[in-house]
Amino acid sequence: MILRLALAGLLGAVIGVEREWRDRTAGLRTHMLVCLGSAVFTIVSAYGFNEWYGHVAASQRSTIVSDPTRIAAQIVTGIGFLGAGAIFRSDDGVRGLTTAASLWMMAGIGLATGAGYYELAVASTVLMLLILVALRQVSGRIKAMNRGDDVPLEVIVAGANTIGAVFDAIASSGGTVSNFTASMLRRDKPSRRLTFDLSLPAELEASDIIGRLALIDGVDAVSARDMPEPGGF
Repeated sequence: MILRLALAGLLGAVIGVEREWRDRTAGLRTHMLVCLGSAVFTIVSAYGFNEWYGHVAASQRSTIVSDPTRIAAQIVTGIGFLGAGAIFRSDDGVRGLTTAASLWMMAGIGLATGAGYYELAVASTVLMLLILVALRQVSGRIKAMNRGDDVPLEVIVAGANTIGAVFDAIASSGGTVSNFTASMLRRDKPSRRLTFDLSLPAELEASDIIGRLALIDGVDAVSARDMPEPGGF
């Protein structure tokens, strides 16, 4: 049992170090505790009540049917609370899904370790580490293939009320905005200068969104620096 607990803690640490390195919500200690706790629950579920069952049999009471999978099954359900805590929504979208999935996987690895399936637990940890580390580069390349280059834009609007219309037009086109700043041109006038980096889907040209922004009421000027040529690579 001590060997199983030690292995569970070690396997949790392997994944936890990678998550800690990425500065994620759940790091080293959380992954170790999830894996260790799953192993403990599995061991207790399988072996923790043998002595009590022996007393029941010795007292010649009615037979009690034991199902060691009942407590282990609750691990899968209970880990959802921790996973939900690792997921949060920000202006850039939903974050923490991978960390929540890694906690869920840690529960499965801890369950396998507690049940004595050492080869399965180790193999699952290795595959999980490959997914988190190696496939990270593949995921980044896939996203890059689907996104165009960032285009620095400068938009002059007549007032603050027009800013929402600008972002609505960008969002409806599938674009995203980063490094946004807003400044007033003159104190005696409500005009504002918006600067940001615009990222668009690969099939959409920057000139298309610039044309749409220029047609918005309240937009006085739209300019781009280092805009890629249409149809360029």
